[in-house]
This record gives sequence, structure tokens and C-alpha cells, in this order.
Amino acid sequence: LSATRLKELPEGILFCTYATLISRNANGRKKAAEEEEEEEAEEKRGRAKIDVDTVIVNLDPTRRLSQIVHWMTHNGTTAGDGGLIFDEAHRAKNLCPDGGKQSVTGLCVLELQCALPNAKVVYCSATGCSSVKGMAYMSRLGL
Repeated sequence: LSATRLKELPEGILFCTYATLISRNANGRKKAAEEEEEEEAEEKRGRAKIDVDTVIVNLDPTRRLSQIVHWMTHNGTTAGDGGLIFDEAHRAKNLCPDGGKQSVTGLCVLELQCALPNAKVVYCSATGCSSVKGMAYMSRLGL
């Protein structure tokens, strides 16, 4: 999934795992390690969780999420009105946890939807949900 390879694919279907969605390219791995250390330090100081109502999309070019957004919008020349299908969508749960750590996967899924407001979205999961909070990543449902 290199930026060069994505440019060669003007259209099509991109299959992406959640692990890939939250990852960074080779240039960003060092940066990610530094940010992780910084986040751990902030967490020890009592850092607040990210507010899902005011999420800011981070299109850092080292993030795979950014590469996907650029591919879907043809580098900003289109509205990115393709489709997003989240299979096993329950993997994005814990976006708004009652306690514990906020889900990185949930945040990336939410950012992707915010970055592509014209995209059609399908959430697929055979796993049940015990509360509406557990479906916070399903922003298009308006819950």
C-alpha cells in the first residue's frame, strides 16, 4: 500500500483490515512510536479522551487512513462519494468507553467517515451490542 501504487489505481475496490487502517507507512513508524510515548505520558497525567462530537481528522501523510482518503477523493479532486463497508464493525467498539482506554480502531473508523462525508456507509456485524454507546462509531446512524 505505497502512495505510488495507490496513484496507479485510479478506481477499484480496496480491501483493508482494521490493523492496516490504524497503521502508518514505513516513514511514520518512528513518528508513531514517539507519539505513543507522548500519549502514555499524557495518559499518566490524566489526559481527557477525544470528544467524538468534535473529532478532527488527522490527515498526516504517514497514516494509512490518509492514503485511503486521498485515494478515495483522487487526491482531493472529487468528493469521495464511494462506499465504505465496515465488516466485523464491532471491532470499532469502545469509542466511548465507560472506563478504560478509548479504541484507536473506533477513532480511525470515525475519522474515515468524517473525512469522507459523501461516502455511503454499511456497517456489518453479527455480534450484538449491549448499549447504544457501543455503537458510537456508527456516526451515520445519527444515534
